[in-house]
Amino acid sequence: MTVRPDVIGKYRVIRQLGEGGMGSVYLAHDDGIDRDVAIKLLHANDERQRRRFQTEAQSAGRLKHPNVVTVYEYGEFQGEPYIAMEFVEGQTLANLIQSDGGLHAQAQLDLLIQACRGLSYAHRSG
Repeated sequence: MTVRPDVIGKYRVIRQLGEGGMGSVYLAHDDGIDRDVAIKLLHANDERQRRRFQTEAQSAGRLKHPNVVTVYEYGEFQGEPYIAMEFVEGQTLANLIQSDGGLHAQAQLDLLIQACRGLSYAHRSG
């Protein structure tokens, strides 16, 4: 597990939300405008990964849609790139699916439709 930083850029880190092979995601707070954000911090191994991550930030940063999180900032922290984005309160899709009652068919369909709307918008936006 990666050591949790106290701050990333101007954001005060509250807790780690997740970690994968290429990076970590944190819940953080922007004290300047008093809002929580999600920060995706890439543990970049090579320049190709860094460029791809920056392209992801730029592409997502141009999108404005109810089914796509808003990107607030792209930056670097201790030599590693990060994206600060909208924090959406709730459960992960995996947790919803694995919950006691699971999701009934209509709820599954509703989530799939929302995801498709966001993906379709992103695709149309290039």
